[in-house]
Amino acid sequence: MTELSSNATKVTCNDCQLNHQGTYYVTVRVQNGAGVYTVKTTEEIKVDLTPPTVGKVIPVSDVTSCVTNCTLASNVTFFKDKESGVKSCSYAIRNSSHFVTGFVNNGLRNTVEAAGLHLVAGGRYYTAVRCDNNVGLVTEQVSAIPVLVDNTPPTKVTKNLLGIGHVQFLASVIKVVTQRFSGENRCVTTLITVAKETRSKVTRLRVCGALFNQIKKLVIHALYNQNRLFIQLKSTEQNKTETNHGD
Repeated sequence: MTELSSNATKVTCNDCQLNHQGTYYVTVRVQNGAGVYTVKTTEEIKVDLTPPTVGKVIPVSDVTSCVTNCTLASNVTFFKDKESGVKSCSYAIRNSSHFVTGFVNNGLRNTVEAAGLHLVAGGRYYTAVRCDNNVGLVTEQVSAIPVLVDNTPPTKVTKNLLGIGHVQFLASVIKVVTQRFSGENRCVTTLITVAKETRSKVTRLRVCGALFNQIKKLVIHALYNQNRLFIQLKSTEQNKTETNHGD
């Protein structure tokens, strides 16, 4: 028992040895001059010596083109505290070196939507989530995946990229154009098979004769100029004309 002053209204135990997850009670006895006393005991006090656990912070998208009045959204997989419970969580946005916003209370929501942000093109931004338990211990978790700000359009297809990538596209276009003409099925099958091997074999391929050569010219022109490609093919065997197109 520790003696208190006659007008004390607060009890403090400075040298109590407490164990994590232990349950304790404080008992107060008040006695008058005649030796009559009253005893009161508090409700249970559970000891929590560990901060809450916070899961992963995952951005909804890892790239944005927005630079003015932007919103970055993330999801928190979980947060918990078995002993005293999670009181609330807050979030803030930071770049690679420092915070660009203060922490905003997010309650107990698993979704984060940081709005009204002004971002820098080329910058990478992270969402930090901070959770407090009911005894004041704090855990902070930062998203491992940044959100990249990219507000520049892709460049035109270069000559080098065209040389590497046009073969598969060419094969797909010819397949679309000719798939309805039964007389061309063997040609298309041969072309696709060879096209999957190496580019050099395709350039030496001469199946389909004029059909292959003409479509190849149109495809290359369309790729260089980033145009939509329209091809009209007439079958003399079936005496009909069909129009097909590809991007």
